[in-house]
Amino acid sequence: MEYAKAYLLDASLSQMKSYGLSVADIVNMSGKTVAEFKEDAYARAEDYAKQLFLMRKLAADQGIKATDALLDELAEAESSLTGEKTNRIKLIEQYGKELVEEAAIRNAVMEYVESQITVKNEESSVIFEQDAKDSTTENKSTTKAAEEESMETSEEDSTSASIETKKAE
Repeated sequence: MEYAKAYLLDASLSQMKSYGLSVADIVNMSGKTVAEFKEDAYARAEDYAKQLFLMRKLAADQGIKATDALLDELAEAESSLTGEKTNRIKLIEQYGKELVEEAAIRNAVMEYVESQITVKNEESSVIFEQDAKDSTTENKSTTKAAEEESMETSEEDSTSASIETKKAE
């Protein structure tokens, strides 16, 4: 766990440094004290460590390894995102072998997980049933209101008719 905390903190700081920021700039931009910044980074690192453990366990169980083919897929994805042609060698030079291989494995693991998931949209039927019930209740209320209005109108009409008849007599 401590490794993951140190790794994530170092990776975050390295990334920011690549943008030309110092550690002091990064902490100041966060609006936090150094202690708060470290505490937040360590909390994120703990989550990262758990995800990393699961990802590596799934990769090992499924025999997923950082092959040239996976690295090429990652390079192709990077190219489509940035618009610049790249290959696995450039990626490794830019980000480091460990990071590139881990990203390729993570992508492959996520593809595996997605292939194993079946999504059932059962909530929509509940919503439709509820909408139907609401609609039925609404229709009953509307129908009842219309019937009452009709009866009132009929009573008013018959009262008007009675008054007219009495006037005529």
